[in-house]
Amino acid sequence: MKKILHLLPLLLSSTVCASNHQIGLAVGYGDTEGADNWADSGFAVKIDYAYQFHPNFAAEFGYAGVEGMTSNVITSLFGSTTQEVSYSTGFAGIKSGISPVSFLNFYAVGGVNYSEVKKTYTPTGGIQRTDSHTGVNPYYGIGGDLILFSRVGLNLEYRKFVLADNFDSDAVFTGINFRF
Repeated sequence: MKKILHLLPLLLSSTVCASNHQIGLAVGYGDTEGADNWADSGFAVKIDYAYQFHPNFAAEFGYAGVEGMTSNVITSLFGSTTQEVSYSTGFAGIKSGISPVSFLNFYAVGGVNYSEVKKTYTPTGGIQRTDSHTGVNPYYGIGGDLILFSRVGLNLEYRKFVLADNFDSDAVFTGINFRF
């Protein structure tokens, strides 16, 4: 019973701002790994929408993707066999947040994502081959928002996407959120 009483203030705490809607845009870095030594990293993007239905909980929907670039750099320098991995994913889940002060919000996210993973392989002097795989898998992450002027937030977050064809991705994003 004591544990429940300690958690009660967290569930009843006030929101960071009075707005129920949030649109976020973020860029960052993503590292993608899979079976048979398939790995790549590159530029990551994310756009999302969240509807806050409780002071500490929101439903979120969005899109994220990573475009592999490691092999492109190696190819232009050495002209060798290349393999590149890129993915895009639509996601839906729950965002759970807590605000220790009015201008700071920490949160955790989790849910499901529908991903498409593209593996491109080009042997030296050979023909490029691309395989594409899709699937539904989980994702989760943590992050923090610095709230400015009650309507704009700057955030930093980490997300782990489990992807199709036994791939997964660790992505770090920094972005801006607009609340209305």
